[in-house]
Amino acid sequence: MTEGKSNHLIASSRNYFGGCALTRMTEHREDRVWLAERLGDPTTRIIVLQDAQHLFDSNNQPVFLSPLDFSSPPLDLHETIFLSEEEGVAYFALDLSTRSNDGANALHRLGEFKDVKLLAPFLPAQDAALLAYARALVHWHQTHRFCGACGAPAEPRSGGHMRQCLSATCGRQHFPRTDPAIIVLVTRGEYALLARSPHFRPKVLSTLAGFVEPGETLEAAVKREVFEETGVHVYHVEYHSSQPWPFPSSLMIGFYAKTDTTELHVNAQEIEEARWLTRAELRAAVASGELLLPSLASISYRLIREWLEAESE
Repeated sequence: MTEGKSNHLIASSRNYFGGCALTRMTEHREDRVWLAERLGDPTTRIIVLQDAQHLFDSNNQPVFLSPLDFSSPPLDLHETIFLSEEEGVAYFALDLSTRSNDGANALHRLGEFKDVKLLAPFLPAQDAALLAYARALVHWHQTHRFCGACGAPAEPRSGGHMRQCLSATCGRQHFPRTDPAIIVLVTRGEYALLARSPHFRPKVLSTLAGFVEPGETLEAAVKREVFEETGVHVYHVEYHSSQPWPFPSSLMIGFYAKTDTTELHVNAQEIEEARWLTRAELRAAVASGELLLPSLASISYRLIREWLEAESE
């Protein structure tokens, strides 16, 4: 349960979407000649998205396209996002909503558009990281087409990692944002605190989570969120690992926390249910089908699984 204390790089790399340190080549994002050469290279791989979903083949593996697959019209730097270069192969993301419907529909012959969140546990680490990266940046571009300061159109720059306001009197630069959120498994001796959100699938219990507020430390956010949702005061907070969670733009920061509070006061505006469970009780409930654990791809699943596998406190 405390493997992250020795090496957080290793601990975070074991989370889905964070299992591969991509070579982002930030030094080339302003070099339009370099980017154009990569975009014109037939070996370059294009990750396409449609309605926040990626293209997968019949074996549920991602379909990487070549620039040659986009001849009418050819790809342009303004519509693509440079992601990284891995072993000499450049990767770009492409939002199909920027192109004609005919081209998007033609891609269906190659596979089916699916949610990467559901398939992440079955993907190579590099593929999962690239697809998550692409999804986050495409979402950011879709929601930042105009300057947030003056309302003028904003144009992609820096290989898709910045948008420039086109107003001569404003000209602000806007960069992709990531929303930090804490996620925590609270324990009390042999018990762990699990809760249910209204948007969960039936029977699912998970850890507590919430966004970090301005001017707040991560540890303070853990303490606040736990108390707000369940009325439980924690006295010890221990960092575990972090996970990119591009649904749409979060970074999940995982913790374990300890408490000596027994009584629960569920905030019905936040969660539907919260309960204390021992390891034996949780194993039995999952085995019988009474309860389900969160998605395999989530850091919440890992926090729970490692607590279940740890020795009793």
